[in-house]
Amino acid sequence: MQRFRRVLRAPSVRPLVAATLVASLPIGMGTLALVVFVERATGSYAAAGLVAAALALGAASVTPLLGRTIDRAGQAVVLLPCGIVSPLAMVAIALVGADAPVAVLVTLAFVAGGSSPPVLTCLRSMWPVLLRHDGGLIRTGLTIDALLLEAAFVGGPLVAAALIATVSPQSALVVAAAGTLAGTMAFVAVSPARSTRGPVRHDRGLLGPLRSRGLRTMLLATFPIGLLFGGFDVIAPAVGEDVSGRQSVGGVLIAVTALGSALGGVWWGMRSSGAPARGYVRAAWLMPPGLAVVALPDGLAALIVLSLLLGVPFAPFNAAGGELVHRLAPAGMGTESFTWITTALVSGVAAGQALAGPLVEHAGWRTAALACAAVGVAGAALLLARRGSLAPPAASVA
Repeated sequence: MQRFRRVLRAPSVRPLVAATLVASLPIGMGTLALVVFVERATGSYAAAGLVAAALALGAASVTPLLGRTIDRAGQAVVLLPCGIVSPLAMVAIALVGADAPVAVLVTLAFVAGGSSPPVLTCLRSMWPVLLRHDGGLIRTGLTIDALLLEAAFVGGPLVAAALIATVSPQSALVVAAAGTLAGTMAFVAVSPARSTRGPVRHDRGLLGPLRSRGLRTMLLATFPIGLLFGGFDVIAPAVGEDVSGRQSVGGVLIAVTALGSALGGVWWGMRSSGAPARGYVRAAWLMPPGLAVVALPDGLAALIVLSLLLGVPFAPFNAAGGELVHRLAPAGMGTESFTWITTALVSGVAAGQALAGPLVEHAGWRTAALACAAVGVAGAALLLARRGSLAPPAASVA
């Protein structure tokens, strides 16, 4: 753990990590709070799903543009307005939801997602600056990013569920909005790079950093891994109901998977050597079998152990991927490069949820698990076939 302590002792790191955690928890809160709130307001799960999809679509479609703007104009130019607009859109949903047409809710959700401030992405792009006096710790810094992402996707829904159960869905939306506002403003206030602009790139073009063959490989590999875990989010409650009669057990399985990811992340972050490309490819290959074997046993104890093992490679995959982005991103396009990878992950999660739902309903959760695992295998195979593109930029830009 010495490496983690050294990273956290570096100037500006602790306040940045704390601000990022506050700003990131609403990522995990938003979808659950929206689905419950809209379903109760309209009586329709279809409407709730449409609004939740608009939130994800907004983030997936606009975030790369926000990253490009940050590279050109600095963090504050993007984070400050986004840190205000996105929370206002969420609060507006809470205020008008009961009486507003579904089209209005969809529009507000798209605005909230599209203006969601990419705080975590900004932190990921800053590690070479924050750790410039000890570049060997960048791997550990990126692992902290991966752990923050886990905290967002696990802690956020738990906070939202507690607020929904004890107060109301509206309160969860308002707290999520407040977290986005407070965390984003705090991040900008303490960031040493808030006004830093990247070098002007006249050759950026429409694709920007995606002209890099290596980044395109990562984009194609990240989507199926996101699909795999998005599918598991839907499969887990069905597993819980099947083996114990309680859907809530699915939440335990998801939490155990996150614990496995955290353990894998700590292990990866403590390593000072090892090629990131090799670790990235190996982690991608470990996750599909991890989901496939979940479909084998019937006992709850075995499923808990397998869920733990399923999660172990996830944080190393994200952290090693972060190292590769730092190596592959063209100069002046670092933040945009990270936003593309995040977009691929979020889009994959949404696709996995959309795929797993009908499969669980019509073919059973075991079939759904095997189908999502098969998509993960396809992604890992593509990554293996294109592993040569994960080379320094001079060798990977097409």
